[in-house]
Amino acid sequence: MIRVIRRNLDKKTLSFHKWDWHFAFFHFRNYKNAYINGKPLKPWHILKNSDIVEVIERPNGIFEIIGATILVTLGAGAFSATAAIVTGIAAVSLAAGVVAAGAISIFSGGGHSGTTQAKEYSSSTQPELRGASNDISSGCLPVLFGKIQQTPSYGQQPYRLVVDGASTNKYRQYFVSNYKNVVYSDFKLGDTPRTDYSIDYLDIITASGSSNFIGFDNVKAMSIDEELSYNPDEEVNQNAHFDYNELTNTNFVTVNYQLKFINVDLNAWTNKQFRQTTRVVQKGNYVDLTNDITITSSMLTLVNENTYIYNGSVKYDADDDNYTEIVFTNYAPLSNTRGNSTESTNELDSLYVSENMVTQTLNRNETLNLSINRYAGTVSEVVLTSPENTKEIDVIISFPQGLFHQNNDGSRSARTSEIEIMYKKGDGEYIPLSENTELYIRDINGEKQPLSTSSTTVNGANVKVNSPSDINVADQLFYRPIGFTLPETGKYTVRVRSADYADKTNFDIGYPRCAEVQFYVEGKVLDESILPKVNQIAFEATAYKGLSGTIKKFNYVAEARIPVWNGEDWSTVQESKNPAAIIRYLLTDELVNPRPISTDLIDNDSLVMLYNWCEEQEYKADGIVSEATKTMDVINEILKNCQGAMIPLLNGKHTFAIDGSEKTPKGMFNQHNSWNFSWTPNLGRLTEAIRASFTNSEDYTQDEVTVYWYDGAVHEEIKEGTTDSDYLLVKKDLKYITDKASVLKSISYELLCTQAKRNNFEFSVNLEALNMTMLDRVYVCNSANMQNESTGLIKSVITKNGNMTGFTLYSDIEIPENAKIIIRSLDYTTESPVINIYDVLNSGRTNIVQIEPVANTGIIQGAGEITGLKDKWHYDGDLFTLGQDTIYDCVITDIRYSDDNTATITCRDY
Repeated sequence: MIRVIRRNLDKKTLSFHKWDWHFAFFHFRNYKNAYINGKPLKPWHILKNSDIVEVIERPNGIFEIIGATILVTLGAGAFSATAAIVTGIAAVSLAAGVVAAGAISIFSGGGHSGTTQAKEYSSSTQPELRGASNDISSGCLPVLFGKIQQTPSYGQQPYRLVVDGASTNKYRQYFVSNYKNVVYSDFKLGDTPRTDYSIDYLDIITASGSSNFIGFDNVKAMSIDEELSYNPDEEVNQNAHFDYNELTNTNFVTVNYQLKFINVDLNAWTNKQFRQTTRVVQKGNYVDLTNDITITSSMLTLVNENTYIYNGSVKYDADDDNYTEIVFTNYAPLSNTRGNSTESTNELDSLYVSENMVTQTLNRNETLNLSINRYAGTVSEVVLTSPENTKEIDVIISFPQGLFHQNNDGSRSARTSEIEIMYKKGDGEYIPLSENTELYIRDINGEKQPLSTSSTTVNGANVKVNSPSDINVADQLFYRPIGFTLPETGKYTVRVRSADYADKTNFDIGYPRCAEVQFYVEGKVLDESILPKVNQIAFEATAYKGLSGTIKKFNYVAEARIPVWNGEDWSTVQESKNPAAIIRYLLTDELVNPRPISTDLIDNDSLVMLYNWCEEQEYKADGIVSEATKTMDVINEILKNCQGAMIPLLNGKHTFAIDGSEKTPKGMFNQHNSWNFSWTPNLGRLTEAIRASFTNSEDYTQDEVTVYWYDGAVHEEIKEGTTDSDYLLVKKDLKYITDKASVLKSISYELLCTQAKRNNFEFSVNLEALNMTMLDRVYVCNSANMQNESTGLIKSVITKNGNMTGFTLYSDIEIPENAKIIIRSLDYTTESPVINIYDVLNSGRTNIVQIEPVANTGIIQGAGEITGLKDKWHYDGDLFTLGQDTIYDCVITDIRYSDDNTATITCRDY
């Protein structure tokens, strides 16, 4: 069974249908207002058992009711992001899922066709502002590094200010944008720089540090832009329907049911007539059993104030033949359920709560809670619930096509329009906006003015607005604001609806729209304790006739000031895009890292080495982290983009390494000091092209670059005569990098490693033999497979003209053709091991090994007296291994430590 919920007038009707495996387009037409299991319904969707389809509809397509609840609370408070790179900041708490008002738009008031407008009429173009399409802050103050364009999140919902009786309007926004170390430039509205606008129309104020500016009024604004209309000809007719499709064999059917009536004034009760229908199968045919009932006030039972229930029952007896199936039940009104003006004003609501189906073989209870209203005259309305601690409510009414009467002679005359505004606190009853309140209008600067300064008048709940005083501009967009103070702060619901019940002709031009509802909340926008730590931006944009076009997202170029290496220390603070400086900032700054580390835990020498490497190679990093993110996730992404790596707490300090720089080999691994050796070459077709998507810092738009591998090298241009389809291409989305040159360098090196560095090795070692770390250069040789291997000590080094030309051994060995000699030495100055490998030029049985002349550095030692750091001793000579096998020059890519004092090392070609 498919459950279908149809909603209108803030009510819902539930029905069940046997539509299993039907296409959605068999049963639904308006897909924009239909959702299946909470997602938009598509026409090709195949309906399945237990699917729930929700349809938001207008009765007969004429009007729409808005019943919205603001899932937002304003007030001072602190956000926190545990184990994140971003930290909390006191800010307005805005629940997820609330969308800011659409783009800041300056546009002509939209046309509206209907019986209240002359068809040939069109209004003049008038500018109007809408709130910028920036996001609402979801809890974390962004962390910015490098230099990047930023679209800040709101610290406060934008709200509109208008001129009463005119089209002039402006928006205010307030941002808590970054921490105080960020500087700004190039403020823009979309693609348009601030300087392209007159200062009369646009004002941007920035503040940081200890500034006492803390935002505009504490306002929660809801952009509505809904038409307020009344249609006396439309009728609402709802019924409760439930499909049973239950087999039975019974000579009777009993239906026990409960009705609920809400917003009842018992003194004004009009009798309600309903019909209960039960469809059964009897003698193989459908039979409708019906029972009509009139409900009087004496039949009602009070549940609580203004809410009553009625418990009904109907029994249908079979004649000679039993009922064999219960198909469905239906309960529908036969006359208007709102029979007089009191019931209409109170919005009396009739509800079919539940029913109990009883036969000789069946006893089922079903809870339906379906509306069973019937009445004439539909009124569109907006219903909104305020945040806690609301003290004032402002309603802004707009007239996009003006407001006037078109006379027969072509002239215009003024006319009025009425809107009903009521409010209630909590679950109380609606009362007029003029009851227990102070009425006012608010001017373009946000200051309250007496209602008497406006032509708008209020009588109870009815707000009567007039055409503009200048009838010549009465065909243009204008606003009428109305506000009221509340008896006490709290959570309120406001209802705005049309009260234009008088008949109109096609020559009565103009219709009201609820443009915006604003809730002014008691308290500060933000906690002032954040001021020494943050930057603030205040933004006002005013729409006049001279300001046209579309204003999109508000943004600017932001750059973080962080400590940089000045050649001696990190005391210099300036703008920097150096990845090493950014990593140090992310690890140690107490504002951006919830658990900052001491600089004593960073190996400064290796960090400076990375800093200088990035400067030499011109690697750059930029980014904004606006959600709770692990610090190391960001750091690893930055390192990956600059050929770097970090070894956490190596010898108690975070140590950095570089993949690709010139390195001295740190050691050699073979069968003498390792085991479980495996060699895995990457064979076959590998990635031949990389396409990277990134935000380009040249214009801060999305860009992509591609590098290709052909002719044994990486190229930035595709090979002539080929297309992308000829390459095995991989696409990547790069983060925290906006410099095009850095992107090209990063993906070029990645492609080079993939294609040219295909050998991978893995082996195990004892920790005592492991004196190296990630990205160290090592030699790897499976010398267990070495042919004609000889091992021994160097007796002496043969030199000529300051160059080494060979070595003397202690005894003769058999030197095969094309042999290599591996010599392990020790650099006594740095106390580090040194491995040297040379091709052997001679062969045969001898104790002389000849090599190509190389500079004699004094590292390789034969037998003799050695002078160390403190004393002297006799040395028998460096260890050598000689034989035929491939020796691989590698770099360590991974070290996995085990509990048994061993480690598994992974290497690839250097």
